[in-house]
Amino acid sequence: MNDSLKTKKGFVSYAKWRESQNFDEKKIAGRVKKLYRKLLQYKLRELRISKNITQQELAEALGITQNRVSKFERLDLDKAEIRTIRRYLEALGGTLVLQVELEGKSFQLALD
Repeated sequence: MNDSLKTKKGFVSYAKWRESQNFDEKKIAGRVKKLYRKLLQYKLRELRISKNITQQELAEALGITQNRVSKFERLDLDKAEIRTIRRYLEALGGTLVLQVELEGKSFQLALD
């Protein structure tokens, strides 16, 4: 991959170009985090659809209304309870695994 960009003044390295742009790194990080959340929401919905399960069928398996399933699939997952996410995944035949990264080490938490 070429690491230089063509500008009006010629070619410049990507690093120099990026440095010259004065990006707000916190704002970018916030947007990236928001995009990852949206992607996760999309993946949960797509998982249900890939299993040919309707919101109504999933709601019946969970003992809740279809409206609650719909709201869950649109919810910011930071606001969802772990128990709710786990029940949703289990109803689709999956399991929830929490990956923890702390002080350079990584481990999983059991959610039995």
